[in-house]
Amino acid sequence: MTKVTGKLICVVGPSGVGKDTLIRGARKILKKKVFVTRHITRPNTTDAETHIFVNKATFNEMMDNNAFMLNWSANDLHYGISNEYLAKIQNGLDVIFNGSRRALSEIQSKYPNIYIIWIAASKVKVKDRLIKRARESEEKIEGRLKYLNLAIPQKAIIVDNSGTIEAGTQSLVDAICNL
Repeated sequence: MTKVTGKLICVVGPSGVGKDTLIRGARKILKKKVFVTRHITRPNTTDAETHIFVNKATFNEMMDNNAFMLNWSANDLHYGISNEYLAKIQNGLDVIFNGSRRALSEIQSKYPNIYIIWIAASKVKVKDRLIKRARESEEKIEGRLKYLNLAIPQKAIIVDNSGTIEAGTQSLVDAICNL
Protein backbone atom coordinates (compact mmCIF):
# COMPACT_ATOMS: atom_id res chain seq x y z
CA MET A 1 0.00 0.00 0.00
CA THR A 2 1.38 3.41 -0.99
CA LYS A 3 1.31 6.06 1.69
CA VAL A 4 -0.33 9.24 0.44
CA THR A 5 1.24 12.44 1.67
CA GLY A 6 -0.21 15.89 1.47
CA LYS A 7 1.25 18.91 -0.25
CA LEU A 8 3.16 21.77 1.33
CA ILE A 9 2.02 24.99 -0.35
CA CYS A 10 3.75 28.33 0.18
CA VAL A 11 1.87 31.51 -0.75
CA VAL A 12 4.18 34.48 -1.29
CA GLY A 13 4.13 37.97 -2.73
CA PRO A 14 5.11 41.53 -1.94
CA SER A 15 3.50 43.50 0.88
CA GLY A 16 0.23 44.98 -0.33
CA VAL A 17 -0.70 42.37 -2.93
CA GLY A 18 -3.40 41.00 -0.63
CA LYS A 19 -1.94 37.66 0.49
CA ASP A 20 -3.64 37.69 3.88
CA THR A 21 -7.00 38.68 2.39
CA LEU A 22 -6.85 35.95 -0.26
CA ILE A 23 -5.68 33.33 2.22
CA ARG A 24 -8.55 34.25 4.58
CA GLY A 25 -11.00 33.90 1.69
CA ALA A 26 -9.53 30.58 0.54
CA ARG A 27 -9.65 29.24 4.11
CA LYS A 28 -13.43 29.76 4.16
CA ILE A 29 -13.86 27.83 0.90
CA LEU A 30 -11.28 25.04 1.23
CA LYS A 31 -12.46 23.41 4.45
CA LYS A 32 -10.41 20.22 3.93
CA LYS A 33 -7.11 22.07 3.59
CA VAL A 34 -4.94 23.04 6.54
CA PHE A 35 -4.04 26.72 6.78
CA VAL A 36 -1.06 27.44 9.01
CA THR A 37 -1.24 29.82 11.95
CA ARG A 38 2.30 31.12 12.25
CA HIS A 39 4.23 32.16 15.35
CA ILE A 40 5.29 35.79 14.83
CA THR A 41 7.12 38.30 17.00
CA ARG A 42 4.44 40.90 16.22
CA PRO A 43 1.68 41.69 18.71
CA ASN A 44 -1.84 40.87 17.53
CA THR A 45 -3.78 43.77 16.05
CA THR A 46 -7.21 43.89 14.48
CA ASP A 47 -5.83 44.55 10.99
CA ALA A 48 -3.09 41.90 11.02
CA GLU A 49 -3.36 38.28 10.02
CA THR A 50 -4.30 35.74 12.65
CA HIS A 51 -1.11 34.50 14.28
CA ILE A 52 0.36 33.35 17.57
CA PHE A 53 2.28 36.19 19.16
CA VAL A 54 5.55 35.26 20.84
CA ASN A 55 8.18 37.65 22.08
CA LYS A 56 11.69 37.42 20.68
CA ALA A 57 13.10 35.52 23.68
CA THR A 58 10.35 32.89 23.48
CA PHE A 59 10.80 32.62 19.72
CA ASN A 60 14.54 32.04 20.15
CA GLU A 61 13.86 29.43 22.83
CA MET A 62 11.43 27.65 20.50
CA MET A 63 14.08 27.69 17.76
CA ASP A 64 16.65 26.24 20.16
CA ASN A 65 14.17 23.46 20.98
CA ASN A 66 13.55 22.71 17.27
CA ALA A 67 9.87 23.63 17.58
CA PHE A 68 9.63 24.87 14.00
CA MET A 69 9.62 23.02 10.70
CA LEU A 70 10.41 26.39 9.11
CA ASN A 71 11.42 29.80 10.41
CA TRP A 72 12.72 33.02 8.92
CA SER A 73 13.11 36.73 9.57
CA ALA A 74 11.68 39.55 7.48
CA ASN A 75 11.09 43.25 8.12
CA ASP A 76 12.45 43.07 11.69
CA LEU A 77 10.04 40.26 12.63
CA HIS A 78 10.58 36.53 13.16
CA TYR A 79 8.21 33.92 11.73
CA GLY A 80 7.90 30.23 12.60
CA ILE A 81 5.80 27.30 11.46
CA SER A 82 5.28 24.66 14.12
CA ASN A 83 6.41 21.08 13.57
CA GLU A 84 2.80 19.94 14.14
CA TYR A 85 2.12 20.67 10.46
CA LEU A 86 4.61 17.99 9.33
CA ALA A 87 2.35 15.29 10.79
CA LYS A 88 -0.61 16.73 8.92
CA ILE A 89 1.28 16.49 5.62
CA GLN A 90 2.38 12.95 6.45
CA ASN A 91 -1.28 12.11 7.10
CA GLY A 92 -2.24 13.21 3.60
CA LEU A 93 -3.46 16.74 4.31
CA ASP A 94 -2.45 19.73 2.20
CA VAL A 95 -0.85 22.46 4.32
CA ILE A 96 -0.87 26.07 3.12
CA PHE A 97 1.17 28.89 4.62
CA ASN A 98 2.02 32.53 4.01
CA GLY A 99 5.75 32.53 3.33
CA SER A 100 8.50 35.00 2.54
CA ARG A 101 9.88 35.70 -0.92
CA ARG A 102 13.32 36.39 0.49
CA ALA A 103 13.33 33.08 2.39
CA LEU A 104 12.12 31.02 -0.58
CA SER A 105 15.49 29.54 -1.52
CA GLU A 106 16.02 28.35 2.05
CA ILE A 107 12.46 27.00 2.24
CA GLN A 108 12.86 25.21 -1.10
CA SER A 109 16.19 23.69 -0.07
CA LYS A 110 14.55 22.24 3.04
CA TYR A 111 11.37 21.13 1.23
CA PRO A 112 12.24 20.64 -2.47
CA ASN A 113 8.76 19.32 -3.33
CA ILE A 114 7.05 22.46 -2.06
CA TYR A 115 4.52 24.22 -4.27
CA ILE A 116 4.89 27.99 -4.64
CA ILE A 117 1.94 30.29 -5.36
CA TRP A 118 3.06 33.83 -6.12
CA ILE A 119 0.47 36.56 -5.53
CA ALA A 120 0.98 39.59 -7.78
CA ALA A 121 -0.78 42.91 -8.32
CA SER A 122 -0.10 46.10 -10.24
CA LYS A 123 2.24 48.65 -8.66
CA VAL A 124 -0.59 51.21 -8.54
CA LYS A 125 -2.87 48.74 -6.71
CA VAL A 126 -0.13 47.73 -4.25
CA LYS A 127 0.73 51.35 -3.42
CA ASP A 128 -2.94 52.17 -2.89
CA ARG A 129 -3.38 49.18 -0.56
CA LEU A 130 -0.27 50.01 1.46
CA ILE A 131 -1.43 53.62 1.89
CA LYS A 132 -4.93 52.50 2.98
CA ARG A 133 -3.42 50.00 5.42
CA ALA A 134 -1.74 52.97 7.15
CA ARG A 135 0.87 50.86 8.94
CA GLU A 136 3.93 52.48 7.37
CA SER A 137 5.37 55.85 6.43
CA GLU A 138 5.46 57.02 2.81
CA GLU A 139 9.21 56.35 2.83
CA LYS A 140 8.73 52.73 3.92
CA ILE A 141 5.99 52.25 1.34
CA GLU A 142 8.31 53.50 -1.41
CA GLY A 143 10.97 51.11 -0.09
CA ARG A 144 8.55 48.18 -0.31
CA LEU A 145 7.57 49.12 -3.86
CA LYS A 146 11.21 48.71 -4.91
CA TYR A 147 10.94 44.99 -4.08
CA LEU A 148 7.85 44.33 -6.20
CA ASN A 149 9.85 42.78 -9.00
CA LEU A 150 11.93 40.14 -7.25
CA ALA A 151 12.56 37.15 -9.49
CA ILE A 152 9.66 34.72 -9.55
CA PRO A 153 10.72 31.07 -9.20
CA GLN A 154 10.34 29.06 -12.42
CA LYS A 155 7.76 26.61 -11.11
CA ALA A 156 5.70 29.18 -9.23
CA ILE A 157 2.03 29.54 -10.06
CA ILE A 158 1.15 33.22 -10.45
CA VAL A 159 -2.16 34.55 -9.12
CA ASP A 160 -3.01 38.11 -10.18
CA ASN A 161 -4.82 40.02 -7.46
CA SER A 162 -5.24 43.33 -9.26
CA GLY A 163 -9.03 42.96 -9.47
CA THR A 164 -11.72 42.31 -6.88
CA ILE A 165 -11.17 40.37 -3.68
CA GLU A 166 -13.64 37.75 -4.91
CA ALA A 167 -11.79 37.26 -8.21
CA GLY A 168 -8.41 37.06 -6.47
CA THR A 169 -9.73 34.60 -3.89
CA GLN A 170 -11.21 32.39 -6.60
CA SER A 171 -7.92 32.47 -8.51
CA LEU A 172 -6.04 31.36 -5.38
CA VAL A 173 -8.60 28.61 -4.69
CA ASP A 174 -8.29 27.41 -8.30
CA ALA A 175 -4.49 27.42 -8.10
CA ILE A 176 -4.53 25.35 -4.90
CA CYS A 177 -7.09 22.88 -6.23
CA ASN A 178 -5.19 22.39 -9.49
CA LEU A 179 -1.90 21.38 -7.87
